[in-house]
Amino acid sequence: MNKVTKNIDSYYKLLFENNPVMQIILNRDSFQIIDANKAARDFFRDISYSCNGECITKIMPEDTVLLITKHINNLSIAKSEKVSINLEKEKEKFNFLLEISFIFSEQTTDLLFSFTNTTDYLNTAESKIKTMEQALELSQAKYRTLIENTSDIMFSYDAKGVFTYMSNSVNRFGYQVDEIIGKNVMDFIHEEDREYVYKEISNSLSGLKGQVPRIFRIKLKDNSYIVVEEIGESILDELGKVVMITGILRDISDRKKNLELTQKIEQNNLLLREAKEYDKLKTEFFANISHEFRTPLSVIMATLQLFKLIAKKNCKNCEQMEKFNSYFYTIKQNCYRLTRLVNNLIDITRIDSDFYIISLQNHNIVKIIENIVLSISEFVENKGLTIELIKEDDVIITACDPDKVERIMLNLISNAIKFNLEGGKITIKIKRVDNDIQVSVIDTGIGIPPDKLNIIFERFRQIDKSLTRNREGSGIGLSLVKSLVEMHEGKIYVESKYGCGSKFIINLPQRYVNNKEIHQNNYDKKREVQIEKIQIEFSDIYMK
Repeated sequence: MNKVTKNIDSYYKLLFENNPVMQIILNRDSFQIIDANKAARDFFRDISYSCNGECITKIMPEDTVLLITKHINNLSIAKSEKVSINLEKEKEKFNFLLEISFIFSEQTTDLLFSFTNTTDYLNTAESKIKTMEQALELSQAKYRTLIENTSDIMFSYDAKGVFTYMSNSVNRFGYQVDEIIGKNVMDFIHEEDREYVYKEISNSLSGLKGQVPRIFRIKLKDNSYIVVEEIGESILDELGKVVMITGILRDISDRKKNLELTQKIEQNNLLLREAKEYDKLKTEFFANISHEFRTPLSVIMATLQLFKLIAKKNCKNCEQMEKFNSYFYTIKQNCYRLTRLVNNLIDITRIDSDFYIISLQNHNIVKIIENIVLSISEFVENKGLTIELIKEDDVIITACDPDKVERIMLNLISNAIKFNLEGGKITIKIKRVDNDIQVSVIDTGIGIPPDKLNIIFERFRQIDKSLTRNREGSGIGLSLVKSLVEMHEGKIYVESKYGCGSKFIINLPQRYVNNKEIHQNNYDKKREVQIEKIQIEFSDIYMK
């Protein structure tokens, strides 16, 4: 039995001696070293092989021994104590996890110190921690730079609505950071938005989810206001109570203006589409009704000519014939007025639909206008007016449509007659101005009021809209004239002084088509047609 015991003791002694973990057996009361294994002796050079009552203080600093003593006092039979200690060997520092436990024998209870070297682990951990700290500092610096340089404003305010943090971006609003810190949020809110903002902040502080983002107006340093967007987050304490609101403010004034502008554009586009649709319906209506008018008008005109032939045969005296001619002229003139209106309506619908065609050929425009003036001189004289043509050259060749030029001139001269006074004068001027041909129609009539000059060429607009006006018209003529001039790539404008007459000025570019071949106009061959055109264009003028 003694032999077995000795063998077991020898076995455990061998394990103890060769254990790579440093182990020391101490007297519980005196802290004297009873035994130390090879690993401990190699580290603690001051421990002799025989360990002749050497005290632990010989190999450890006093403060470390005191730390160990505190843990020994807490030691229990069932549980060991562990403590991290630092030791130094040959000026090199080591860290050990010291485990303290009881060793029971027949005679006494001793202490077993087991030292686990954690130096490499701690060094690695410290290195990782240092690396993480550096990364954290770099990240903080990066985000701090980002916060301070972003156009968005970072903020925090406490549960009372008092600002506790504000980024330097607030300088964009004219404020310094110290002008904001300690101030209440509501001090900067537009008075019309305060109720809304107060309610939202109260909801956030109560833990209720409010509107995100919040949009309201804030006051700048110069007392002006801008629209901002706020995106905030509630910060809770350990009890779940909101203690702080933090977030960003973003100036969205331009975005809001752009949004309002976009909405306005969309609204205008909708109105434009509706207007175009309405205009299309109106154009179709005018086209249809104009064609419907033309047929009965042709019948009336033909019947009127037949009546005239019958009257010439059957009227017995001059008095009857004179009376008939008076009625005949009135009916015929009003038929011409209706014909003019129908023609104008059909023409503007064709122009709007891009179906109106002009035939450009090289003509002497001076000759065209001169023939028109000669043809209407009798009509002008019958109104007690005089007309004069002033031309710079006898020949000015340009590409034009003679019929359309005639239409333009007859309309302008008709207006000059209509709005002139008895004894007045109409002057037609033709001259070159740079690369243009300028044609002016000047009258000494009543002129145009200043507030009507900008609408004179608008369709269906009249200077005098009253039912008792002295001069007839539909408000289509000048609009049609402008379109015809523009189809010649020209421009028309008016100069007028109210009470002193008007001057309509047409500028046409001098240009050529068809290899500059010049076409001659033979007005004698179409004299009757031209007279009818004049009668139609002048149908709004009542002759004496």
